[in-house]
Amino acid sequence: MAVRSKVTGQAEIERNLRRLRTEVMPRAAGAAAYGAALSVTRDARKLAPDDPATRGDDLRGSAYTTLPIETSGGQTSEGGFGAEHSVPVHERTEIRHSTGRSKYLEAAINAKRGSLIKTVQAKFMSSVRREKGANQSSDMPTSPRTGGRNG
Repeated sequence: MAVRSKVTGQAEIERNLRRLRTEVMPRAAGAAAYGAALSVTRDARKLAPDDPATRGDDLRGSAYTTLPIETSGGQTSEGGFGAEHSVPVHERTEIRHSTGRSKYLEAAINAKRGSLIKTVQAKFMSSVRREKGANQSSDMPTSPRTGGRNG
């Protein structure tokens, strides 16, 4: 006795796999990168010194997280601080601040070191399941500013 079977839908399966590879997975990777950068930057903003004497060029207010972009290494999102004095304030550990601390960005990254990979994986898988890209609505600016207020 012979059993015959016919496979149908192969073209649809191939289309869906191609779409998954070229559309869904890159958007999901972007969402994961953006979510991780946003989380670290938000925490760093809380740790950054807040000096009212800066007259609008405050360090905390210069925090930003870029929307995901395609690079040779995959989807990338960047978080940081655009204030002109952000690097010296971050690096000069001998200065004591009335609020916040030096190494604010490094401390935020180190605090999340153990959980960041799991967070990225969960965000990626959640985005793949929903077939959506990054939720790009945020109160965080998407590019560094060079001074003054965002706008």
